[in-house]
Amino acid sequence: SILLGTLSVVPLFFLAYLATDRTDLALVAAVLLSLYPPHVRWSATAASNASSLLFVLLTLVFFMIYYRTERTLVAWLAWMSIAFTAQFRPENHALIVLFPLGWAILRSRGKRMLGSDHMMQGLIMLLLILPNLAQVLEDNVYTNWIESDSDGRMAGSNWSLSNLFNNSRDYGPELFGGLYQPMIVSALTVIGVVGLMIRKQRESLFLMTGFVVLWLIYFTSW
Repeated sequence: SILLGTLSVVPLFFLAYLATDRTDLALVAAVLLSLYPPHVRWSATAASNASSLLFVLLTLVFFMIYYRTERTLVAWLAWMSIAFTAQFRPENHALIVLFPLGWAILRSRGKRMLGSDHMMQGLIMLLLILPNLAQVLEDNVYTNWIESDSDGRMAGSNWSLSNLFNNSRDYGPELFGGLYQPMIVSALTVIGVVGLMIRKQRESLFLMTGFVVLWLIYFTSW
């Protein structure tokens, strides 16, 4: 995990560069990740966090390259990277939705939506992840974790709007406070997001869409 955690700065650099077209900002993003306390901590464990982050970032780089080049080989890389990355953590299946959403946001005017070739590539990707997806659905849909974790003392749904509200209220502020990183990092993140929204509206919309999708997945669940 230490090696994979260290390597994560490389795809982050390229992702930041593709989103901003600025090498200096990409370097700042890579340096901040290398010093980010939770990333350093998880990279020293056997958990899948660091390896998952590496391949999520790499997949997003493939997405961005395809949106610019529209090359078939890159599309194959993107779809197969989704299939591989989905094996690490359940929430990584959100990449299946994010790829076409990003294309809808970033494609040039007049360009058609993803065509039949992408349907074939997507179908192969789905066949590759189907066993893992079935296991994820069994764990998160058919098992009532609220009742299981409370030994039957609590009732509710694994996925609900009340979970989203309560989790966002209780844990959302911690993502931007000083619990996980120095406040200067949170401040730089806000400045970077605002600057990207001003200069690169579509790229910022794509990245924010990914953030919102993950927020909904994490906080809507128990």
